[in-house]
Parts: sequence; C-alpha cells; structure tokens
Amino acid sequence: MASLPSPLDLQAMAATQENTLTGLAPRDTTVPIVTTSSVLGITYKDGILMVADTLASYGRMTRFKDTSRFFTLGTHTAVASTGDYSDHQMLERTLSRYALKDFLHDDNSVRTAHQYGALLSRLMYQKRSRMNPWWLSVIVGGYQGERTETREVSDKCAKPFVLGYVDMYGTFYEEDVIATGLGRYFAITLMRNRHRPDMSEDEARQLLEECMRLLFYRDCGASNRIQFTKITTSGVTVEEPYVIDSKWDYEHYVKKTMDMGLAGCAW
Repeated sequence: MASLPSPLDLQAMAATQENTLTGLAPRDTTVPIVTTSSVLGITYKDGILMVADTLASYGRMTRFKDTSRFFTLGTHTAVASTGDYSDHQMLERTLSRYALKDFLHDDNSVRTAHQYGALLSRLMYQKRSRMNPWWLSVIVGGYQGERTETREVSDKCAKPFVLGYVDMYGTFYEEDVIATGLGRYFAITLMRNRHRPDMSEDEARQLLEECMRLLFYRDCGASNRIQFTKITTSGVTVEEPYVIDSKWDYEHYVKKTMDMGLAGCAW
C-alpha cells in the first residue's frame, strides 16, 4: 500500500503547481551545494593574469578535483567565478548567448569586458531582486582596444585592459587587483602591496602563485591544483592546470608528542 505524502512533499507539490499556474520559473539556487573557492586577478604591463584552483566541494568534502572555472566570451574576454558551481554553469550559458548574438550579427561590433561587466551587474541585480540570486562572485577581464579619435568612449572604457568584479547583489567595480572568496581576506593585501603597473608577466605569475599557496594553507576549501588564464592584445589563453609545491615538514608538525616535555607541548 502506498504511503501518504509527507507535509514537506505536499508543500513542494503546492509550490510546483503554483509556479505552473502563475507562470513563474523554478528557483535556481537558494542554498549553495557544490561550491568553489577564490579567484584572483591582477593587471600587469602587457595584460591581465587570472588564477583559480580546480576544486569543487560538497560542503567541506571534495566533490570534483578537475573543474575549470574559466570561460571565454569572444576572443578577448574571460570570466571566472566563486560560489555555487551550478550557478556558474548557468552564468556561462547565459553570457555565451549574448556572445553568440554578437557573432551572428556579423557587424564588426562586439561587447567589451566593461560592457559584459555592466550587463552582468544588471542580471545579478534582477536575480536578487526576485529573491532568486546567482550565488556567485564574478571576475571579468578583457582587452578592449586602444582609444582612438574615431572611437568615442567614456573614461571607464578608455583603458585597453579592464578587470572588473560583480557580486551576487549586482555591485560592479573595476580595479587593478581583485580577489573573491577568502582571497579578499588572505591574499588581497599581499597583492596590493606588491602590485606595480609596470610589473612583468613573470612577476605577476609568481605573486599570484604565492597567493594561491597561501590560500591552500589557510582555506579548507582551496586546492593546490591551480589554473592560469592570460589576457593580452593577442587574445585569451586558458592554460593547463598544474600542482603547486607546498611545505608541511616544519619541526612542530613532524615532532612526536612523546618526545616533548612533560607539559606535552613543544614550548
């Protein structure tokens, strides 16, 4: 004999029926399930470098070890995010539709990184105003060309390289150094102190690698398998991920407790 539906089942059935009758779409994510960690971005002399690890966690357990959080829009814009991974996939599908429209129009006019950031800001604000947000913090970087006499643009669009940040509430700003997730606490100060407008690619790469190593030590949701994305005048290059080295054999980590003093400590 079939069991009667529980109150929770009845509530879910009523919500589904209400959405069907009113034409409302089902919600995307109200609570993050599979989540990702920090993304870091920095400008240097010849372009932009962005880096993220490849770990997606279910709570605090490893769920996927090899997830890429970078995707490209056109030839000169790259996007990465921190937060719920299913929302990241939806974000990629949504923005890719706009990039496809630009391609199909074939009018030699494409959206710049600044314009994608402004568009994403409005999408995020719309989603959160409907109480159905994308649970993401997003970094948008790209090359949008030099300013010319025939190209009338605002001061915000005048920079050849743009690195922007959009949060789940629709807040949008541009900076030379940007971090998401726990990188806003552990990595951003180091990045700001050592960033220079004239720094080389190698210097920027070493700085970001050091920051990712720091996050691997301090963030339980971070991984030592990282992936770089480089944006230059030639376009976007999403590099292959690799594992960074780490050091755990400090004396206090490897010293046996039985070799310590009577107090049971190393001090």
